[in-house]
Amino acid sequence: MTNRDLIYRALNHQETDIVPIEVEFLDLTAFRMFMPNYPEISDWRQASAERMSFLGNAIIDVTPHHLHESKWVQEAHNLMRVQSSPSNVGAGYLRTKEIENTDDFVVIEFETGSRWKLHKNPFIREYISYPVEEESDLEKISSVDVNDPQRYKGVEESVTFFKKKGYFTSAEIYGFFSGVWYRYYYVVDFLIGLLDNKGFIKKMVDLLGAMNLQAAENYLKLGVDSIFFADDLGDRNGPLISPDTYREFFFPWHRRLAALCHSYGAICHMHSHGNINKFLPLLVDAGIDILNPLDPEDSMYLAELKQKYGKEMTFLATTRRSILGMDRKSLDELIRERITTGKKGGGFILHLGGITSHLDRETVYLYIELSKKLCGIV
Repeated sequence: MTNRDLIYRALNHQETDIVPIEVEFLDLTAFRMFMPNYPEISDWRQASAERMSFLGNAIIDVTPHHLHESKWVQEAHNLMRVQSSPSNVGAGYLRTKEIENTDDFVVIEFETGSRWKLHKNPFIREYISYPVEEESDLEKISSVDVNDPQRYKGVEESVTFFKKKGYFTSAEIYGFFSGVWYRYYYVVDFLIGLLDNKGFIKKMVDLLGAMNLQAAENYLKLGVDSIFFADDLGDRNGPLISPDTYREFFFPWHRRLAALCHSYGAICHMHSHGNINKFLPLLVDAGIDILNPLDPEDSMYLAELKQKYGKEMTFLATTRRSILGMDRKSLDELIRERITTGKKGGGFILHLGGITSHLDRETVYLYIELSKKLCGIV
């Protein structure tokens, strides 16, 4: 049974002795510290397959790195594509160019005009400029040709390669909610505008939504197994917007994306941090297939969510945000509890979280090996 088979069995809510796993490093700094290098392998696909094998992961991002001019960003993307959330360094469908590159940071500019400052060590993503300030600025976004076939060069070959290796392929688009303030419009103005400037905000959300759907379909035509997007709808205290606002602005796009994925026999995978319990019924109605990460620290309790929605949604549920200070016994207990809670009735993928650059190599490798053993992968 391949890792890809395990994902599909989880999606079909089939309980299995082997549990699929997704090891995720918190950021690029931790990734560089703990991930083995393969300097003798020149082909990025083969190097990624080796990293997948080391981690035991099942989901591989196939969005193309040639969209990025910066060699540093290309390398970072190739490292992070072996975990389920590679968007830290800009995966997706927009091109970027390098504005500045120093020993400490690199500044990239998306073709729509937004700029990120990526601090190298420790890795921090900083938003330094947005292209949209008023409605007329939306022309900067609408001029992007999402259907340019060069954007998707090599994707079909990557899909074929990784499927043959037994991995579940994923392509990332941008979120419909947090995707706006990651790349286009200042977050405070965006949240205020959802209340008092609805016409402008809806026009922007709908423009970006249409671009997202077109990019998703272009990836789906190339055979990807799933479309991934990040929409952080909450923080630890609760939702960032009301369910009514979500229903008005974002639910229709989530539903359209899920329907599009399903029309190609593919899966819709959503990432959202925060206490988003109030949104779960709507996400189920939208047709979201996989939700991650269900942080316990955000009051996203796996047992409760499995009981309420476990027959309709698959949870890629994390262990915890940090494992700092945990010994072998406590790590073992943490992983066992998560697996015992999640695997009953299927619909569960273990998300091994909490790996930060503050940890030592021995603890990280023990954590990974314990999880693979307890999941039945080794």
